[in-house]
Amino acid sequence: MLKLNTEMPDLICPLCRDKIYASNKFVCNTCNKNFLSNNGILDFRYSNASLNPNRNWKIGEFDKGYKDRGDVKDHFDLARINHIPRAVEEYRYSLVKNRLLDWINVEEGARILDLGCGSGWFIRDMQYKLKGKRNIKYFALDASTVNLNYLENKRLENTIGILGFAENLPFPSGYFDAIVCSDALEHLFNPKEALKEMERVLKPGGQLLISTPSKLPFLLWGAIICVPRFVKRLLLNNRSKGAYDAPLYSSKLKSLLSNSGLQINNFKNSVLLIPEFYYQFLPDKLVSLSIKFANLFEIKYDSLNFLRLYTLVEAHKL
Repeated sequence: MLKLNTEMPDLICPLCRDKIYASNKFVCNTCNKNFLSNNGILDFRYSNASLNPNRNWKIGEFDKGYKDRGDVKDHFDLARINHIPRAVEEYRYSLVKNRLLDWINVEEGARILDLGCGSGWFIRDMQYKLKGKRNIKYFALDASTVNLNYLENKRLENTIGILGFAENLPFPSGYFDAIVCSDALEHLFNPKEALKEMERVLKPGGQLLISTPSKLPFLLWGAIICVPRFVKRLLLNNRSKGAYDAPLYSSKLKSLLSNSGLQINNFKNSVLLIPEFYYQFLPDKLVSLSIKFANLFEIKYDSLNFLRLYTLVEAHKL
């Protein structure tokens, strides 16, 4: 892990936007707020101005969900917890996460922000991908204390975890060479403000990578497969609300990116499957057959783009 006092940049107070210095133990000189918690984690979750006031969303309940679930070792472990067959997760990962890993392009000494890092296993994947490049520093931002504790337990090299909101990032302008926001944008109350903040903290020419569920196919599949969804809730008693979840239409995401001053290099819809969590109701042979057909249609039929579950973006700051 990175050392707070010797390897941290000057940060930005989310309350008054003044600079916060590591040499001053992360206390804002203007509003006198101390952002270093008792357990040594930097906590910048103090600005709710950009959040939706009509949503009943509490940090404590958010943390409790992650604590009850426990830490996940990797994406396969998370799929197992969510009753998603391994073969389905392997297929999804190959088209979503591996695509982001293929796109990422940074030099030695780069700074990378994983926005909505969870417990940090995608940082581990990035470190493996970029292992030939030296002195890369990873900044992991999440809103969950529990996730940051899981991240700390992983002891990832050259990584520091920070609590904060994507809509009000505590970093200087033009600081990062790359930002990865994977399966996180749909959990943000104000993606418009979050994208503006990502653009602000990117260096000129800096890279932004996004993967997020697309709203239209989930609405369509939800209508088609309403019966098994009802059976799942009935059998698993799955009526509790999880994290705030509001996927964007692909067209809306493209518009927000353009209006945020970001140049889109790649914009792709991918994963021509039914939503992954419905595969728990299918026998293994039918799951395998479904993936084979999905792979065939993925390559040949652009006309089915509206049914692809995920939107993938590679953009850069002008």
